[in-house]
Amino acid sequence: MVLVVKDRIKDTSTTTGTGTITLANSPPNGFQAFSTLGNNSTTYYAIQDANDAFEIGLGTYNANTLTRTTVLASSNSGNLVSLTSPSSVWVDYPASKAYLSDEGIDKSFTATASITAGKPVILNSAGTVTQVVETTTFNTSPTISTVTKQNGTGYSYYSNSIAYEATSGYYVRGRKDTTNDYPCVESGTWGSLTAGITWNTPTILYSNLVAGQEVKVATGGGYAHLAYCTRENSNQNAKVTPIAISGSGGLSLGTTTTVSITATSSSDVRPYGIEYDTSQDTILAFFYLGWASGYLNKVFPLQMSGSNYSYSSSDAVTLTSGIDVYMKSLNTVFDPDTNRTIAFYNVDGVSVNGIVLSCSGTSITKGATQSPSLTAPVSNGWTSVAYDTQNNKIIFMYAISSYKPKYSIVTVTGGGTNTLSFTSDAYAFANTSQQAEACAITWNGDANRLFMVYPKYADSHVQCNTFTSNGSTLTTITQEEISTEEMKNSGGTEEDATVFVTGKGVSYSLGDSDTSPGILNFTLSVGSITSTNLTSSSYLGVASTSASASASVNINIPRSINNNQTSLTVGEYYYTSGNGVISTTFSPNFIGRAISSTQLLLEEEAGNSIVGFSNGAITKGKPVVMQADGDVAQVASTSTTTSFSQTIGAETTLNTSGRDYYSTAHNNNGTFIIVYRPDSPDKVNARLGTYASNGTITWGTNIVLTKPSVATIQSVSCYYDPDNDCFVALGGTGTNQYVYATILTYSGVTLTEGNYVEFDPNGSNTNGTSHISAQYDTVNNIGYAACSRNGDSVTTLTVSGTTITAGSRQYVFGSYTSTMQYLSLNYDSANNRGTMYYRDVSNSYYASAVAFTSSGGTLTFGTKVVLDSSGSGNRGDCANSPTQTYIAYKNGDYIYYNNLTFSGASITAGSKQTLTNVGSLDIGTGTLFLYNPDGKFYFVFTRSGSPKWLALAQGTVSGTTLNNTNIEIYNNLSSDYEDWIVGNTSISNPTMILAGKDLSNNYAEALTFVPTATVTVTTFNLTATNYIGIASDTVADNKNVLIDTQGAANPDQSSLTPAQLYYVQTNGTLSTTAGSPSVVAGIATSATTLLITRS
Repeated sequence: MVLVVKDRIKDTSTTTGTGTITLANSPPNGFQAFSTLGNNSTTYYAIQDANDAFEIGLGTYNANTLTRTTVLASSNSGNLVSLTSPSSVWVDYPASKAYLSDEGIDKSFTATASITAGKPVILNSAGTVTQVVETTTFNTSPTISTVTKQNGTGYSYYSNSIAYEATSGYYVRGRKDTTNDYPCVESGTWGSLTAGITWNTPTILYSNLVAGQEVKVATGGGYAHLAYCTRENSNQNAKVTPIAISGSGGLSLGTTTTVSITATSSSDVRPYGIEYDTSQDTILAFFYLGWASGYLNKVFPLQMSGSNYSYSSSDAVTLTSGIDVYMKSLNTVFDPDTNRTIAFYNVDGVSVNGIVLSCSGTSITKGATQSPSLTAPVSNGWTSVAYDTQNNKIIFMYAISSYKPKYSIVTVTGGGTNTLSFTSDAYAFANTSQQAEACAITWNGDANRLFMVYPKYADSHVQCNTFTSNGSTLTTITQEEISTEEMKNSGGTEEDATVFVTGKGVSYSLGDSDTSPGILNFTLSVGSITSTNLTSSSYLGVASTSASASASVNINIPRSINNNQTSLTVGEYYYTSGNGVISTTFSPNFIGRAISSTQLLLEEEAGNSIVGFSNGAITKGKPVVMQADGDVAQVASTSTTTSFSQTIGAETTLNTSGRDYYSTAHNNNGTFIIVYRPDSPDKVNARLGTYASNGTITWGTNIVLTKPSVATIQSVSCYYDPDNDCFVALGGTGTNQYVYATILTYSGVTLTEGNYVEFDPNGSNTNGTSHISAQYDTVNNIGYAACSRNGDSVTTLTVSGTTITAGSRQYVFGSYTSTMQYLSLNYDSANNRGTMYYRDVSNSYYASAVAFTSSGGTLTFGTKVVLDSSGSGNRGDCANSPTQTYIAYKNGDYIYYNNLTFSGASITAGSKQTLTNVGSLDIGTGTLFLYNPDGKFYFVFTRSGSPKWLALAQGTVSGTTLNNTNIEIYNNLSSDYEDWIVGNTSISNPTMILAGKDLSNNYAEALTFVPTATVTVTTFNLTATNYIGIASDTVADNKNVLIDTQGAANPDQSSLTPAQLYYVQTNGTLSTTAGSPSVVAGIATSATTLLITRS
């Protein structure tokens, strides 16, 4: 049959009862008859009878009758209604079957597993749905933290006891302080799963000798509780002390209570357990009296009253009397599911017994002693217990003959019976002859694993077995040595020297029995990998009903409203993470926006909008960038101003053979390289340094480059390639025409020599290269090696991965010449232009300059210009600020400079200006004129004689003039320098590095110096690629924000010119002029609306 639903179909019927309806075939005015559906058509119907009883269902129409097949809803609890005549009957579409229901799209699917209403779900490939969940897979082997040893005076390797006090977040350890043999307590500070616990200074519990070795600890009610025994005169007294722990780990001792079990000098009393009954806030302290006084095993209930105990000796309960119990086999455990405390013990090799205790306040009800039919324990053998929180069982482990461990799974019966049931005992080890002379078992509730730690029989190294449990049987996962430290291999259990804390693993404080006995501290955890079934494409919607596996479930999908939420904040954006929790915490999985505290409007992030998490406040209508951490931020700049005082650093010897030729470059962030040529070996050397903000330089090891391998290095140069984060060093020889360029990668201050390339800058001439000056072009991603005097050419260099390639030689003057001397290249990437200073040997040695532009490495050279025709030029250099380019040089006793303007590669030199009179002073062979981060140009020179000094001729740009010039003198140079260079160390610090030959010892030296300066560093968060769109909301820091992206029209602008292309500026404004970087914001469609585009 065909399901047919049509509009305006209505009729009446006089049929009564629950059977098939006969229709009157007389529809009211404006309605159609049922016959419009056609015979044998299935349809949805609604009925209302004379008593207003109703029924909605699925029926079959045929020959003027309607068979009521399936009832979907009715006034008779969903059953057929016995109709009273007359009735109205019409075709309807039930809400429960509607695709659009519950204020949105609510479609039915089949659940693969249980689903809870209000939870996000994914769509599977089979068309079924699954609730979003995370799955945690644990590693097989445990992970051990750093192992620390506490040995020597004060640390006993006998029984320690540790616990965790959750209120303060500190661990607590009770032990014997062997300095005085007093009982003591100490707090422990948690570090991490790799660092473990750091134990703090111990506090003496009681200034008397501790009886035996044991100090037992439990925590509860915001306190730690310590049970111990002291020797006082001829008696041994059992005591319990409460300890309050402050938020900083400090310990405050309450009043100590002495309980009524006392031993004489010829007997011993020992604590063997202390438990905290969380259901009654009752402390149960267990003590055992043995030897000459007979055998007595008692438990004492105490409760806190203020910071002290409320205690009555009449509340004490005797567990055993006259039974020779091996004291170190006594163990206790609290069962939180039945609120019972259980004591286990070894009856001197005859049996292992258990007793259940229940508390009501300080009143203890003792169950009957349980003696299960287990293999007999070894005499004086250990027992160990752990509570399995996964199966709500106790795991009981003990030693049989030859100290072979066996176990039984124990179930506690509550109510009035207070009994135990034991599974049959089983060997803990697959090798049933394997031994363990001491043992500590602990349940790791994070991974649901049992840890069994024990000394390996052969060498006492710490061994760990891990098990899973199904509630009746343990299954071994691993057995492995986890430390070569030696665990105490005698004396029984280490049960109380271990504690599990959720998220912090299992921590241990075990006896260490090597040549220096003490305490062995470490933490064991199980690493895990958490995965989710949620992917970027699998999310479907949010469940509107709950369902079990294989049942039908309704899902609200985007553009509908889910009504199954709680405690939403109206207007906030909500997300889900891989764990299926819906919250305002930003994640890539956007769910929707809250429209009430219980309703979530499900939405999709369309292709033209996203929701981001704000880093800083964001204003509606402002451009936004995506950060590396996934947060979004408004486009803005940040300025930081720092003042520096004149300082000069200590000299560092680079090489004990100075010679000449030096070059330096930096990586814009405090790491710099010095490339130079010493006498021995006569090869290119390189050394890396890092400059810290406190003025400290950390130097790496000097390396000697493989190439050039021939003798007589004629020149060196270097530059930093930011696109490949490497340095490139160049060296030319005086014995052939080749120049060699080598990639130098770095890590910290370690340089690694990579591939090299050789190229011929000279062409037809076979003489060596007099000067090399190299710079990097960040626009074309190319290095330029300018070479003179034989060839006067520029060669391009490119780095790809680990390979460096040289381009073709391009002559500065169109063909081979040999006119350039004292060559110095400066490349201005912002203006795509290189400028070379040189002394022209073909034109009276005048100071001269020539420029070039680059188009993908193809160079166009301009015409050379003379800067100064008054005499022979000396060494000089070119530098540029963001707005000006200057060349400074020495001629006679003066430093002169020219301001340069450009038209393409053509230079117009301003008139020669005098920077300062320096007299007959030395200047370097390489870079000596530079623009510093403090906004000033510096020309650097030195003075020989006495006193020796370093000087900076400095000038501040005003128009085309370097105004306010002065010489800043550094008077404490220890030596004369020759053939030196100077360079910056970073783009944000004015510190400069000077390297050259120390004439006093012919060493290659380097030093740093800082001018008196104020540096304002402005950083921008806008790059060429991180702009994502315009904010559609105004939000504070750490809030979700809606962002209009490419293709969206943002209506929150003002004063735009329609049809104009707008660019994002680094200060967050929009302009019709491209900024740097050039980032298109969009096209204005009106004065207030910007259509976001990328071009």
